[in-house]
Amino acid sequence: MDARYRCPEPIVALIKVIVKSLGVGPRSGPGRRGRPATSLRRICNSIWYRMRTGRQWRAIPATDELANGSTAHEWFKRWAEAGVFVLLHLLLVALYVEDGRAQLRRLGIDCTLVPAPLGCEGSGPNPADRGKEGMKVSVAVDEAGVPLALHVAGANIPDFKLLGETLAELAGPVLDALAQGKIRPELVADKGYDYNQAREQAAEYGFTPRFAKRRASYRRASKKVRRVRANTERAAAWLKSFRGVRLCWARKRCCYLAAVALAAGHYVLRALPKKVRRAIAPCPG
Repeated sequence: MDARYRCPEPIVALIKVIVKSLGVGPRSGPGRRGRPATSLRRICNSIWYRMRTGRQWRAIPATDELANGSTAHEWFKRWAEAGVFVLLHLLLVALYVEDGRAQLRRLGIDCTLVPAPLGCEGSGPNPADRGKEGMKVSVAVDEAGVPLALHVAGANIPDFKLLGETLAELAGPVLDALAQGKIRPELVADKGYDYNQAREQAAEYGFTPRFAKRRASYRRASKKVRRVRANTERAAAWLKSFRGVRLCWARKRCCYLAAVALAAGHYVLRALPKKVRRAIAPCPG
């Protein structure tokens, strides 16, 4: 199988720890009857293959490296409901902050729209797609464009109304690092957040809002602010490089949030140095 469709070793190692702590992993042992349980490695490979290629679950072939599609789908839904992939993203963000790589002087926030042909739970009419059902992904990133917090809602909800819910998803290490800073961090956003409600919510979390004015040109912003805006849009676009994120085929909101969290976790993993990735798993991801 192509290495692009094989789940990275650090992600498999972290998922193994999470599912073991939550008690939602496949069980096998000498005292267990019936057919042997599918290995966690094969399940993770099938989930990763589905998210990268966008193929239907039932179209995933069962091989030495891939689990049966229906089996992988059942475990994915179980893990999504248990919050395994959200915890995976938060753990990787914590490692990213503890390693000192996070650039928290300025944070960026933005939303991106995705179609939901099956009408996912909580979806709404997409104003950019002739009112068809869609979802909106809100992502908060650091100055380098690494996603730190995620939130999923209906496509018809304005961007500024998702700001507080997105910032509430910031991991504890991120909030601790922000509180220890001597300078109050800035929150950079586009014209869709130029409302008093969004400014008040940003101030509640200790940010200085740097939102673009609705009647002003982007050229008036400083180069640093424009760089944060560019990195934020790049991160939102990179999440859509996962075909399982580009189109929301899930019917449950937790399943689509799990797909987005898995893609964001891979983004954070790539930002970690090799020594940290090797410390997570024996093989580099």
